[in-house]
Amino acid sequence: VDSLKTKYILNFQKYLLSSGITSYMDAATDIEGFDLSHLYEELDRKGKLAVHTYGVWKITPETTFGHIDSIAASSTAIRGGRFEINAVELMVDSTISGPAIWAERQLDRAIEKMSSVGFGIHAHAVGGDAVGKAVYLLGKRGDRTLCNSITHLAAISKDDLSKMAAYGISAVVQPSVFHRDSSLGDSAAVVPVYPVKSLLDSKVNVSISSNFPVSRSISIPESIYMMVFRRGKADPDSAALSVEEGISVSEALKCATIGGARQFGRDSVSGSVSVGKDADLVIFDRDITTCCADSIPGAEVLYTIIGGKVVFRRSDTL
Repeated sequence: VDSLKTKYILNFQKYLLSSGITSYMDAATDIEGFDLSHLYEELDRKGKLAVHTYGVWKITPETTFGHIDSIAASSTAIRGGRFEINAVELMVDSTISGPAIWAERQLDRAIEKMSSVGFGIHAHAVGGDAVGKAVYLLGKRGDRTLCNSITHLAAISKDDLSKMAAYGISAVVQPSVFHRDSSLGDSAAVVPVYPVKSLLDSKVNVSISSNFPVSRSISIPESIYMMVFRRGKADPDSAALSVEEGISVSEALKCATIGGARQFGRDSVSGSVSVGKDADLVIFDRDITTCCADSIPGAEVLYTIIGGKVVFRRSDTL
């Protein structure tokens, strides 16, 4: 079974590298019956892990605090190298109008406990109430020196925007959902849905997530196009969602680079081209900052370079 899991990791890594991904968060590190952490560690020790990989432990209301202690103890050694676990994921809600998964007191205790042992909090919050609860509790209990983030954020109040910036909480957005669908109900007509411009204007750090495998594409150029136009290239203009939340190509590129580095606490060594930083670079077949906007999604990765080493070359696959 472990050999199949290892094969899965290595094949997925090839997919990431061919897509120009140099670092990513695996939110499925410990899905029940499919724990990958020890395999990531083994591949890292053997020098077979090219992509910087950040695992997370999932904490649920059913997780006992004794088990949380054991998670913290087992993860202290998983730091550095190409694989590390430095965050836990808490599902505050699952849909924009869904019920809260945690009672506030339980969530408060979980955040306090995990923060006290050095774990950042990655909160899954979609609806405005859940986002507000996550912001409040991370501000109250979260260690602001750690990498705390909230993902999905379909709706957020102006007050919580400013608090996220003040508390140093990163926003992790999924451009693949920037289109109208029935799950949004009346929300799209009331408030900006899946805001990005509002987050950036409020000085919140924003990074990009593919939402894979819910979304089948992990293409950075496609994500950048959707960050700008709020829809996929093949979607009609009428599908565009909260178009006022669109941003420029250069802003979207920053979300995909330095924004991700800041989310993982690596912005001092990665995320931008600067003397002394790691040479993690991606070379496309066109300049997406100057090319025709409609050609951005079709941009192909020619080279992916990590630590100054070419780890993917398009010509090798032709």
